[in-house]
Amino acid sequence: QDAEPGTLTPFYLALVAFGRDFVRLHDYVARRLASLTETQLRCVAFLSLAHNFGQRAIPVQLFASEFSLPASRPVKLDQLLPEATMELLMPAETSKWRTVHPLVAEECMRQIFVPEAVDPEIWLQRLSHWSLQFVDFCRGDSPIASEDGLDLVRRVFVFRDNSEILGSERAGTSHFSEALEKIPSP
Repeated sequence: QDAEPGTLTPFYLALVAFGRDFVRLHDYVARRLASLTETQLRCVAFLSLAHNFGQRAIPVQLFASEFSLPASRPVKLDQLLPEATMELLMPAETSKWRTVHPLVAEECMRQIFVPEAVDPEIWLQRLSHWSLQFVDFCRGDSPIASEDGLDLVRRVFVFRDNSEILGSERAGTSHFSEALEKIPSP
């Protein structure tokens, strides 16, 4: 069986083997985010939000306005992000991208939302701020929201069926989506 691109690297195999106990994740992600512009960081943050909380990839064309490109021009993420940063991402479907692993998505959010944080969970304090930016991003510049944008918002903020919690005690008790449950204030 053919493996997904980016999943046959020593990093990925160690991440899958050790999960949250993989101690090199922070440094690996930090090196790949180090030289990004604000727009590039926003791009990675939105890809991370969509993958971590909605289990969705983002159609690259949604990034046209983020990078000040005409909507009619095809967006090529590998030309807009450095090669090293692309190691954090992978194509999911035709013209859609996501992070290579949910733990990579979480680490990206941790480092982008609150750079240089001492407490590894402080990023959750900024989740509401970034969630609002994500909704604006999904809305786009068009007077009518796209189906892709609406689907992303529904998956991240409305649906409560996060695949990681199905079958657990918490699965039947969620009042809100995982993203909303993680925001530390009411």
